[in-house]
Amino acid sequence: PFLNEKGQGASGGMYFNIDRKTDAEKAPEGYYAQYDFNIPAPGAYHVWIAATPFNAGWASPCSIRWDNEPAIDLAGRRPYSPPYGFDHPRAYFFWTKAGVKNFTKAGKHTLRVIADRPRGNTDNIRVFLDAIALTADPAWAPRGNRPPGSPWKGVPKGATPEERKANFRKAIYDIQMQTYPAKLAETNEEWNPETTAEVLRKMKARPLPAPSAIGSRKQLRFGLHGIEKPFVQAGADEERTAAALDLLARAGVEFLRTAEPCWHRLGNVPGTFDYRQLDYEMSLARKHGMKLMLTMGFAPAQYGKGRGNKLAACKPEYYGLYRDYLDDLFRHVPEEMIHSVELANEVDASHVWWVGDSTPEDYVEEAKMTCDALKRAYPNRKFPFLGFSATWSSVERDRPEGRGRAWVERAFDAGADRCFDAYSLHYTWSPPKWGFADWMRAERAKRGFAPKPLHNSEESCYGHPGDLMKLFARNLFLQDMESVTYFLARDFQEVGNLLYSGLFDLNWQPKLRLLAYAASTDAMRGRKLVGMADPATGLEAYVLEKESDDAYGPRYAIVGWALDRAEEGMHSSQKAHSVNVSGWRGVREAVNWRLDPVPSNSDGSITIPNEPLTVYADELPEWRLLTPKEWRERKVAVTVRGQDAGILPGQALPDGR
Repeated sequence: PFLNEKGQGASGGMYFNIDRKTDAEKAPEGYYAQYDFNIPAPGAYHVWIAATPFNAGWASPCSIRWDNEPAIDLAGRRPYSPPYGFDHPRAYFFWTKAGVKNFTKAGKHTLRVIADRPRGNTDNIRVFLDAIALTADPAWAPRGNRPPGSPWKGVPKGATPEERKANFRKAIYDIQMQTYPAKLAETNEEWNPETTAEVLRKMKARPLPAPSAIGSRKQLRFGLHGIEKPFVQAGADEERTAAALDLLARAGVEFLRTAEPCWHRLGNVPGTFDYRQLDYEMSLARKHGMKLMLTMGFAPAQYGKGRGNKLAACKPEYYGLYRDYLDDLFRHVPEEMIHSVELANEVDASHVWWVGDSTPEDYVEEAKMTCDALKRAYPNRKFPFLGFSATWSSVERDRPEGRGRAWVERAFDAGADRCFDAYSLHYTWSPPKWGFADWMRAERAKRGFAPKPLHNSEESCYGHPGDLMKLFARNLFLQDMESVTYFLARDFQEVGNLLYSGLFDLNWQPKLRLLAYAASTDAMRGRKLVGMADPATGLEAYVLEKESDDAYGPRYAIVGWALDRAEEGMHSSQKAHSVNVSGWRGVREAVNWRLDPVPSNSDGSITIPNEPLTVYADELPEWRLLTPKEWRERKVAVTVRGQDAGILPGQALPDGR
């Protein structure tokens, strides 16, 4: 779906999207969209195509083919119209004249639009195709997203603002549901009425936490993103939202991340802010014993340096208003409702978010003002002030453009570390990103800064639903994060891409991922890491010990899974395997990510598959335990040497290890 309330977007609310690497094996003649159509009479027809431009480096050129005739190359054709879609940077579409076609007979014909070449300086084919118009009128030319035949007719005339919103929500839902079931069927979600009923049954059997339970905990580790606009809205669908929050509380969600405190969302002038949406989110959290992670900053566009984009730094001449905004916001939100305060989002991805003339120095100035405002509002605060929400710093790239790590380093040079209590990172759980937290800590250490905690304020996974347990275990214990905010609460189609990592589907019905979230909080909340198992067995396992009475079950919880071939770096067509693990002592129960019991084998061993499970025990297992650093070093050795020798996980290395 690509549409907004004003009627901007794609002509029918949806468009075709090819954005993937060239794959001659799967598509030897390129990717294509083929249309069957009928013409009423022979003659010359003018052809217009609304798509990404055919003469720009950021998109791929195209060809067209009529019936079985030779293809016609459109590369280099200049667009006729201005761009349309959303406001920059998502004005994807241009109308381009593709020529004139002479049909000698009426009736059925075909048109194929072919994308067979990558965009400039990449191996990626990228084409967005919205509409095609065929006309016998040489004087006709299309503009915008309402060509004849467009199914999106806009909002009825005379509609009230609430009616406009309701009309738009229904239109978006109807568009989404045209493709959602088929897209979800291509994933590992197992989305069907049977799994929905299973999740509801298992979650309803879990107790709700006492209203004061979360406030008494030492740490609030388990967060969730997506209980905010556009996912929930005050006054809309509140019954289903409340039912979803009930299940989230039973799953162990402790805090909700929201960007509703951003200045541009509240209004323009402090003192006249509209807090209805934030208050609604706060009431949902309070009712279910949760807190809020407040993502704030980002002044309205007229006060910012974004040249019309509101996701930018505030202009210095409006710093007085910025301070008033901070005081107004912090007066409104009670301290007991705050898990943490986070300044802006993904600011190191400066070409995406921190746009226009904004600089790291601007960010630090806003951090100083925020720090001062926090001292005024909460003089004895115990919650942390988080910086960066870094994402592009995850790998070494874009240094020449000043993004990513170069941006963060420049912010440190400008004094960022004197402002923040901790730092938030995004997307750190997969093996290629394990160096992200290491880099952040090392960068601060080499500058002589004292150690500070790290939080992951946005983290998702799109593989097997059970991978949520891997995500939490790796971030909390392998990388020693203070908290992890899962992305996201409900499935979401963002600019044509289905984000199916939601704990709920589009109708707020629970998915299997909610069980994996609950299994994670059961196993990991209120526990500390004792050590990790030696990975030479092909096993990744976290031995956790109770740190507080809040922890579920016996003294020890061992969370583990068998590493698949890709995770071990092995060249094998067989992806997953299982490991029979012995050496257990004092086992009480074993539970998989789906909250089902797992029996022991006749010899006392437990078979651990690639999907995570937890073994609860009164005693430590009889294993050699490693620190996370030792485990990672050992895993690298196994991976590299195993690749060289063709060894599979669980087999001995040439030196006998």
